Amino acid sequence: MKFRHLFGLSFLDPPQGKTKELIEELIQLKKWGQNKGGDEIISVMELLAHLDQNPTLNFIAGKNSPILSLNREFVQAFFPRTPEKNRLLEYLVSKYKWQELPIYTTGCSNATNALTACLQAHGVEGGEVITTSYNYVSAPNAIISAGAAPRFVDIDPATFCMDTKSALKAVNKKTRAILLTPVSQCIDLLPLVKGLEKKGGEIALFQDVTTAIGSTLDGLGAGQVNPPPHGASVFSFAPSKVINGFGGALVVSHDLEFLKKIDSIAFHGFNPFNDEEVQAFGNNFKMNEICAAIALEQVKKKEALITKRKQVKEWYDTALKPLIKKGDVVLQEIHGEGVVTHYMIRLKKSYHRVILEMAQRFKVGLSHWYAFHLEPIYRLRFGMVTLPVTEAMYDKIVFLPFNVAMEEKDVEYIVSSLETVLAET
Repeated sequence: MKFRHLFGLSFLDPPQGKTKELIEELIQLKKWGQNKGGDEIISVMELLAHLDQNPTLNFIAGKNSPILSLNREFVQAFFPRTPEKNRLLEYLVSKYKWQELPIYTTGCSNATNALTACLQAHGVEGGEVITTSYNYVSAPNAIISAGAAPRFVDIDPATFCMDTKSALKAVNKKTRAILLTPVSQCIDLLPLVKGLEKKGGEIALFQDVTTAIGSTLDGLGAGQVNPPPHGASVFSFAPSKVINGFGGALVVSHDLEFLKKIDSIAFHGFNPFNDEEVQAFGNNFKMNEICAAIALEQVKKKEALITKRKQVKEWYDTALKPLIKKGDVVLQEIHGEGVVTHYMIRLKKSYHRVILEMAQRFKVGLSHWYAFHLEPIYRLRFGMVTLPVTEAMYDKIVFLPFNVAMEEKDVEYIVSSLETVLAET
C-alpha cells in the first residue's frame, strides 16, 4: 500500500565525530557480511542514527521506512506461490471472480491492538464474536474492547483449536464475526466459509495466526487467504513468536477499503490521506520503525528459524515417546505442515502440581492458557456456558519451553524432569 508520510517523531540528532565513524564502519561490515554483532542490533543503530536525516517513529511511513519493507518482505517470505489446486482458493476465486489474489497489509503496535482494530472496523459493537474459551487472553479482551461480547465455543480434542462445527452451531442473529486462533498449524476454512454462507448475514472471519506463522496447509500459508466480508489475519512479532521484533504486528487482508479503516482506527481515527479529518473513533495502535527493523532482519533468517523450530520439535517428539507410550502425555495433533510456536502436550492429570514442581525443583517454567468461560469476571458479565471438551482438558494442557536457542540437551533435561514429576504426582 502506498501512503504519503503524515506523521513522524524525531528523537535523536544525527551522530557526529567518532560515533559517526563507528556506526559507518558497522554498517559497512554488515553490508559485507562480516559483522560480529547481530544484524538486528546494527539495523536499529542505523535507524536511530541515520546518517542523512533524523530518524522518525513513523506510522504511515515514507518509501524508505522499514515498516513498508517489512510488509513487503513478510508477504514474499511467508505466503507461498499460489498453488494450482486448493479447494478453498478455487471456491473463492469462482465465487468472487478474482483474477488474482490481492494481498494488502498494514502494521500495528501489537497483535491485540490489531485484532481490536479489525473488529472495530467491521462494526461488531453491540453484537457477538464467536471464539474459543480456551485461548490467550488477547482474543476475548480484543472483542470486549471493540464493544462486542465474546460467545465462547468448544475446542477440537485433538488439535486443541476451535471446533468449527461448534462455531457454526453458535451463530445467531447477534453474531458479527468469528475469531479463530490456530496454534502451530492452519485450520481448514472451507467448511466454515460454506457454513457461514448458509447462515446468511455479513459475518466476518478473522484469524489470529500469531501462533501459526510459517505453517501451511494444501500449499497455502497461515493467513494467506482471508474470505470476504472483511476477512483479515493478524501476525504478531512478540518475542515468543517465530518472527521476533520485540513488538509490532501485521494485518493482512484482500479488502483494501477495509484495511484503510484499520489504518484510520490505528492512527487516532485520522483519515490516512487527509490528516485534517477525523473519520473514526480511533486509538494509538501505530507500529514503530524500531520493531519493524528488528522483525525485518528476522524475516531474512526465516529458513534458519523455521528449520531450528522443526529440529526442536523433533527432539521433543523423540524424548517424549516413553511418556506417550505410558499414557502420561498426549501430543497435539497438527494438520498440514505446521511450524510450532508453542509446544503443547496434554497430561493425564491436572497441571497445577506439575507446573509448581517443575518450577521449584527443576527451574523449568511451563505455561498454559485459560478457559475464560470459567473465569468469574467473564461469567458475571456474559453468563454461563457449558463446553464439555474444554472443561475436560483445559487444566491438563501445558506448553513446554520452546525457542530457537534450545539444544538437544535442554530438551532432554526438561523431559527427564517432567518424567520425574509425573511419576510422583
